[in-house]
Amino acid sequence: MLKKIVILVLAFLHTLSGRPNVRIRRSIECDHSKLAIADIGLCVNQQLGFTHHVDERKSYHHRQRRVATKVESQLWSKNNAGYVNIPYKYDTDKQEVQTAFTNAIEVFHKKSCIRFIPKKDTHEDYISLISDYGCYSSVGRQGGRQNISLQSNSACQKTGVAVHEILHALGFYHEMKRNDRDEYVVVDYNNIWENRREQFKVLSSENTTSYGESYDKHSILHYGNYAGAIDLDKMTIKSRSNSSETLGQRDQMTETDITELNKRFECQGY
Repeated sequence: MLKKIVILVLAFLHTLSGRPNVRIRRSIECDHSKLAIADIGLCVNQQLGFTHHVDERKSYHHRQRRVATKVESQLWSKNNAGYVNIPYKYDTDKQEVQTAFTNAIEVFHKKSCIRFIPKKDTHEDYISLISDYGCYSSVGRQGGRQNISLQSNSACQKTGVAVHEILHALGFYHEMKRNDRDEYVVVDYNNIWENRREQFKVLSSENTTSYGESYDKHSILHYGNYAGAIDLDKMTIKSRSNSSETLGQRDQMTETDITELNKRFECQGY
């Protein structure tokens, strides 16, 4: 009897508000206070909303400043050889998840002084790659084990999505969180689900920095035009200079993304 009641309640909740991606999610093994604001257990379709190989409208899903945390304790340290070694461990046996992460870290190895290395017993702080419900990461170094989730059999296996999540782990928030974003884009809060509006709030410059880089509407960390939309035929974010301009992408880091990454870790020669 109790089982039947639970099923009926879940079915009722699934129908509320007619939302396209209402789901009952299991708990995520992480400290939610440390998670990236907009990547807290994003469901698969929410990630698709950031991917230009699909129709964003069918999903709902961060002064010249770009947003990265400048809290020193969240910065991964550099060794004497000039590399930032970040230990990682596969805590999933899903091959497609491991492959997505491997492809993504190769991008960082080519474009920066970041080096991802297999975790040893002596490493206390490390990234644990898991296949949880959705794609998500913490922002910056958290101390001890911290998860990056790339859900198997989903858009999370796209290399650009994995790069996006790794950038969070390296300390970067979404481009939409910059405190100058309203100079470049218009956000229609009336068309954003109420429980998603928090994700569109800008961050204070007190604990964030842009490293002098300009706002990048095409950053791999920028939201798509229909992110969080209630009416899937109406954009939630538009460019001020061109209302039909496509915002964000999950293909590759832009030159601005790469420049800021290398400024953050003082990488030389990239």
